Amino acid sequence: MKCLVYCPVEHSEWMKDFFPNIHPYFLKILNKPLLEYYIDFCVLNKISEIRVVKSSTSKEMENYFRDGMQWGLDISYNLARPGDSLSKIILKNSSFCKDSDLLIIHGLCFLNFKKDNNINFFAKQDENRKVHSANSAVYFFKKTKNPADIDLIKIIEDANAEFSITLLNGIKSYYDLSTDIFMNRPDDYFLPGYNNEPGVYIGRNVIYNPNSVTLKKPIMIGDNVQIRDNTLIGPNSVLGNNIIIDSSSTIIKSIIYEQSYIGSDLEVNEKIVFKNHLINPFTGDSIEIVDKFFVSSIEKNIISRSVRKMAHGFFALILIILYFLPYLFFLIFGRSKYIKPERKECYISKDKKLKKLLHWKILRSTFKSRMFIRFSMDKYPLYFEVLTGNLLLAGNCILPKNPSSSKLISKMPVYFPGVFDFPGMLLSCPDDDEFEIHEIYYIHNTNFKMNLRIIKRTLLGRLFSARRWIKNEL
Repeated sequence: MKCLVYCPVEHSEWMKDFFPNIHPYFLKILNKPLLEYYIDFCVLNKISEIRVVKSSTSKEMENYFRDGMQWGLDISYNLARPGDSLSKIILKNSSFCKDSDLLIIHGLCFLNFKKDNNINFFAKQDENRKVHSANSAVYFFKKTKNPADIDLIKIIEDANAEFSITLLNGIKSYYDLSTDIFMNRPDDYFLPGYNNEPGVYIGRNVIYNPNSVTLKKPIMIGDNVQIRDNTLIGPNSVLGNNIIIDSSSTIIKSIIYEQSYIGSDLEVNEKIVFKNHLINPFTGDSIEIVDKFFVSSIEKNIISRSVRKMAHGFFALILIILYFLPYLFFLIFGRSKYIKPERKECYISKDKKLKKLLHWKILRSTFKSRMFIRFSMDKYPLYFEVLTGNLLLAGNCILPKNPSSSKLISKMPVYFPGVFDFPGMLLSCPDDDEFEIHEIYYIHNTNFKMNLRIIKRTLLGRLFSARRWIKNEL
């Protein structure tokens, strides 16, 4: 048995106002993509092949689902043109649709089912059936030799089907659906996260102090979440992946979409947060969160910025002296064809001033290259840039000249690149969204103690995890 999934572009137009650049099939509902719920439904009904028809490409979605092997089925992809009807999509995919019973999920909708119940929608069906709601429907077709013979208008609605569909036609329907599932029927689905007690779902790499953070269930926390001190999360709150909740904030009955940052001393009640936008799901109002006070205080603080550069230059000079002999030894005796120097144009200021910086490229993991990274020899030439004031010793990530980096810097309130940075301390290679979250968190929390911790943990992390760092770079 096979499944064809198709969402016309007009069904997801509303998403552009609230979830820009998010593909409809990759819209997260309780930290799980919509398409993955479809896959669960197909697996329960012993469907072995899925064809996903989409109006636009999405590398993020395809990299996540790939060929479906992890679910034990085969996923393929095809493109549709805007305005293509379902009948036209069936004809375009006729080779996939013929010679097998066929399930079609049409429109931007959610399937309401229970994972522990036997779903009898397809069992012993003698003729074509559908479950319908407004302009979306789920169809079942018996095996046919010629898909062109399918007449969608004459399909009989199955009033006794053991599942139903819910339209996702606006931000309120999205919020209401998420709230309904989370509060009333979480056991109906395979929800992500470790569920060791009712109403609590915790992802991987969640960092918080249980003595100063209050969690009120039901609550869902995704992967790679940091919750700072004196915060209250819940009840009825969902935190997505790669989120930072700063100190003394409160999140109640709200959805914090992945890759979002919540500043300190904020109260979010019955809202959706998508990156830097605060959305009221009941009215559809959306406002951009801009911390103007924070930005203006940095721009006015010229004296402390100068003092900061002097302090960083002093510590850089100490590192230059300490590492002089080891670096000289490497240049004379340790050079390898797998460690290659090159100069890259990089941004060194918020106004996108450029400077060619020496970068050591690791081409292969060998004993010499690992020793080079373990003792952070690749950082040595950059210490001189700290002395000249082009870089800080600890600051934002150094970004190479390219359109993506330029766009990221434009979105940041300030940009002071450093030899050592927050993602480097974590030994991670974040994507653009994660990078933005890391940098916003660093900007809001930077101080002498934090910068010292970044330098210390980066040096120690490289010393004991050189292989992992090289693997990330390769």
